[in-house]
Amino acid sequence: MAISVRCVNPECGKPLRVKDEFAGRRVKCPGCGRQLTVPARESAPAEEPAPRVGPPAGRAAAPQPPAGRAVWPWLAGMAAMLLAGAGGGYLLSASLAKPGGDHPARPDAAPQESARAADLAKQLAAAEERAKEASAAATAELGDLRARLRAADAELATLKAANSPPPAAGAGDPGQGDGARLQGTWVLVAKDLAADFRLEIVKDKLRVTVTFAGDKLVLAEQRTGETKRTEGRFVLRPGSSPKEMDFVPADAGWTGDGMLGVHGTQWIYELDADKLRICAHPEGKGRPKEMKPLGRIQVLHYEREKP
Repeated sequence: MAISVRCVNPECGKPLRVKDEFAGRRVKCPGCGRQLTVPARESAPAEEPAPRVGPPAGRAAAPQPPAGRAVWPWLAGMAAMLLAGAGGGYLLSASLAKPGGDHPARPDAAPQESARAADLAKQLAAAEERAKEASAAATAELGDLRARLRAADAELATLKAANSPPPAAGAGDPGQGDGARLQGTWVLVAKDLAADFRLEIVKDKLRVTVTFAGDKLVLAEQRTGETKRTEGRFVLRPGSSPKEMDFVPADAGWTGDGMLGVHGTQWIYELDADKLRICAHPEGKGRPKEMKPLGRIQVLHYEREKP
């Protein structure tokens, strides 16, 4: 015969029928999985007491309205109790927040925050100063590197000119060919800065000249109260196309910065009677390929100075 057992889980309560052979043993409820003890056949099924429904121990149950009496007096009493509790809580919080109450605000909080803000401001100012110093140092280092690069370029041009093959007959000889026709002083009259932009030179306010004397070359610039001048020697290659001219300055670090005349050391030129055109890169970056302004490359127009 089977033994009847009911699951003691109040949320399940599933009735079970178990074989006699399981009497006194524990089985699992197929409904909720809870372990149950199967009672012996001769005794009544032992059920665990249902869990108590009601307020937790130690807490009074909420009052219930009396049976058979009007409900509104009871509701009014409950509302009065709630209002009294809320008012007490408000008065308690107000007394805690009151500066002169039992828990006054810390008088040293504001000075501490002010000191902390001042310290942060000092740290920020120090960081900005360090950033400025680093930027100035980087700018100075960049300028030094540029100057060294210009000096290296000038030295390289000098070495190339010194080691270049001898020019053709009359090419580098000031007494023959273009070398002879270039002798004298030439005055800058205009500069082509772009294909459609020419800068005219006002001769009575600015005098920029290039002078050929033998194999020597002198570049000069005269402004009001100021004169700039650099010297060197020149080498011609009139057989090349376009014609080439190398300037070997006495100052190996010269690039022409700050002067309006010809810059760099590797030029191309065109000579026509009393007119001379020289094409050069203003930053000394190699020899131009053709006689036209392109990018930073400029074309300078000179006229022979009349005696």
